Amino acid sequence: GSFSTADGSMIIPTEILDIYKQPKDTAQLASYVTKMVVSTPSGTLPILAKATAQMTTAQEDADNPLIEKPTLKEVAYKVQTYRGQLPITWEMTKDYPGIVSLLSEYLQDIISQTEQHKIGKVLQKATAVTATSTDDLKTAFNIGLTPYTDKLFVVTESMYNVLDQLKDGNGRYLLQDSITSASGKSLFGASVVIVADDVLGAAGDTKMFVGSVKSFVLEVLKENVAVEWVRNESFTMNLASAYRADYIVADDLAGKFITFTPKSTPAPAK
Repeated sequence: GSFSTADGSMIIPTEILDIYKQPKDTAQLASYVTKMVVSTPSGTLPILAKATAQMTTAQEDADNPLIEKPTLKEVAYKVQTYRGQLPITWEMTKDYPGIVSLLSEYLQDIISQTEQHKIGKVLQKATAVTATSTDDLKTAFNIGLTPYTDKLFVVTESMYNVLDQLKDGNGRYLLQDSITSASGKSLFGASVVIVADDVLGAAGDTKMFVGSVKSFVLEVLKENVAVEWVRNESFTMNLASAYRADYIVADDLAGKFITFTPKSTPAPAK
């Protein structure tokens, strides 16, 4: 190695290490919603309601009995454009050879975060339920959502913290281990997905969606574009990304939005 002239000590070159990346959020709600690609920026989409009609018996030679007509509900959509760009200097591309692919990944993460919060806003439009006890949670889960076989819980971190400490009448914890659930836990046999508090409200909010995210939320996509271009005058490159989408309630019967406020225990008498 080389020596400095000041005190004869060794000069060790500083090595640029790979940039540390925090783990990604595995509970991406975008993987649960229904996605539909459209050709026009606005319009209406037909949503077929769950069947409630039944067949009736008929004599062999009688006319076929009429079946109740399917219920078609039209939901309106209008795509919005979401965009952003990151300037990268020429020096950065030289100092960090992997910076372009890293920043491409960073932009994709930003799109994922945008999706997460937009879907969270839609989930908050579900029928509001106030719960103060385990039985209230059971009732919300048991009544009205039976047709939706893929129902699950989307809970805030603060709500999960409360659930994690709740017990049933026999002193057993409500949350059970589950190998199929994103969080590794299930509640009343349904998967539990944990999201940041601000996806379903504000910091500290004990809130949850119960139902079918797939039936409740429709993500309408027009196009997904990632562009990069060079601006030579200052040796900078702008990595830009844009996508066009709308997030709407499809089947409003497919979920409930629960705000949980546990009953306060009375102070012991003095």
